[in-house]
Amino acid sequence: MTAEVVERQFQDTPAIELRSGALRAVFVPGVGMTGVSLKLDRREYLALPGGVAALRAGHTGGLPLLAPWANRLASRRYRAAGVNVDLRRLRLHTDDHGLPIHGLLVGSPDWEVTGTSARRDMARLTATTIVDAPAFPFPHLIELTIVAHDDRLVIDTMLVPTADRKVPAAWGWHPYLRVPGTPRSRWTVSLPRREHLALDE
Repeated sequence: MTAEVVERQFQDTPAIELRSGALRAVFVPGVGMTGVSLKLDRREYLALPGGVAALRAGHTGGLPLLAPWANRLASRRYRAAGVNVDLRRLRLHTDDHGLPIHGLLVGSPDWEVTGTSARRDMARLTATTIVDAPAFPFPHLIELTIVAHDDRLVIDTMLVPTADRKVPAAWGWHPYLRVPGTPRSRWTVSLPRREHLALDE
C-alpha cells in the first residue's frame, strides 16, 4: 500500500487530499482548514450541507476546528485567565439567541500549510494559524498535524502561547458525520434508558 498527498480543487477551492490505501481525506486550508471529505472505500462519511460556500459564510459542516472556543458562550462578555473580554460590539458567529458560537476560525483564510509528505502508507499535512484578536486577547499559535494512515485519520492539535500571557483552552473538532449507503428515512436509532434533567438559567 502506498500513500500520497495531492493538491487539487474541491468545489473550485484549492484543497489538499491525503491518500492512504482506501482512505481519502480532503482539507481546504483557505477555508478554516476544514475537512470537507472523508472517504473509505469510496464511501463518504462527512456531511457538508451548503458546501464550501456555507463554510465561507461562517456555517459549520464537514470536519471544522471550533476555536478558540467550541460551542457557545453564555453571554457577550466573559472573564478568562484574569482578563475581562467584552464582545458586544464585535461581529461574531452567533446562535439563534445571539450568543457567540464556534469561535473565530470557521472559514478563516489565515491558515498556512507548513509541510506535506508521504512515506510508505502514511500521508501527512502540517499547518499553522495565529490567533490574536479582540474577541480572544490571548495570543497563540495553533499547529495541526493531520495523518492518513491505512484506514484511520489522526489529527494532532497543539496550542502554543506566543506572548507572556496564559491561554485558556476550550476548543474542539466537530465532525458532521453521515452514515453512507442507507437513506436517513431507513435509519433506526436505539438509545439506552435515560433520564431528562431540567437545566437552570
